[in-house]
Amino acid sequence: MFNGFNKLTVQSLPFFSFLNMFYNYGTYAVHVFFIISGFIFSYVYFDQKTINTKEFFVNRFARLYPLHFITLIFVLILSVVNNEFSSYFLNAYIPIYTDFYHFVLQLFFISYWGFQESFSFNTPSWSISIEIMMYIIFFYTLKYLNKYKLQVSIFTTITSFIFYKFTNLFAFDEYSFLFFLGILIYQITKFKKQNLILSIGFLFLILSFMGNFKILMFSPSFLIILIYSDALLTNNKIIKLFNFLGSLSYSIYMLHFPLMILFLLLENLKIINEKFYLNNNFFIFFIFLLILFSIISFKFFEHPLNKKIRSKFL
Repeated sequence: MFNGFNKLTVQSLPFFSFLNMFYNYGTYAVHVFFIISGFIFSYVYFDQKTINTKEFFVNRFARLYPLHFITLIFVLILSVVNNEFSSYFLNAYIPIYTDFYHFVLQLFFISYWGFQESFSFNTPSWSISIEIMMYIIFFYTLKYLNKYKLQVSIFTTITSFIFYKFTNLFAFDEYSFLFFLGILIYQITKFKKQNLILSIGFLFLILSFMGNFKILMFSPSFLIILIYSDALLTNNKIIKLFNFLGSLSYSIYMLHFPLMILFLLLENLKIINEKFYLNNNFFIFFIFLLILFSIISFKFFEHPLNKKIRSKFL
């Protein structure tokens, strides 16, 4: 994202020869996130006899909103204190709005529901706002998904694909398709012929890299392989490590942009050298700092507040 502000070529970024795949295709991680999200929600909520509306939405709020709110206020303060840096946002490769209107959209977690001019404030939150929409749709279709599992899963996947491919009604059609495809994959992986499903997964994974990269083919095949690979994990220490990293994923995602703009502000104020982010050592330092802040955020802010909100409202 640093080169997005300064319009540099991606080849000039640190460790490009080793990390070029992540630089070129890293944005597709959001697509993979949505298909995994659809699968996990199916795993957690399918076949439950009763699902309390209040409990469902309080749990989502408690997990997502506290960190979203804090990062929103951080960027707001930054834009108020330094008007010059606000214009720097708007002059970026992709404009980032920090006005009152977009603040209200962010405050209600609807920053990418079609009301926006462009990205705003803590920009990664755009995908979380779409995720909120998917949660709402998922909850109110869950009764039918539980009753007619495969049929409704196929119908919602095909419908969302038609919206994505043939209409421009919503900005998030592509992600809703992947979310519902994750639900469908959950149904498919319950079939008995698991070796056949895994083989198809590997085939589609290979095909996704042939010619132009095909993210809508890569995402489901990657998920299928991930599901069956998970069954091979028997070491408790490795499982705990993956669980811990998974719990940090939201913190890392939401904190990386505020941390980035903090360094850009230091550059703008001439406190650090221009193009500091091209340095390999800075890359390592940034990753270390991001993980450290994410651990602190999760252990001392997100997790305790999550528990407090749940205990108060549930």
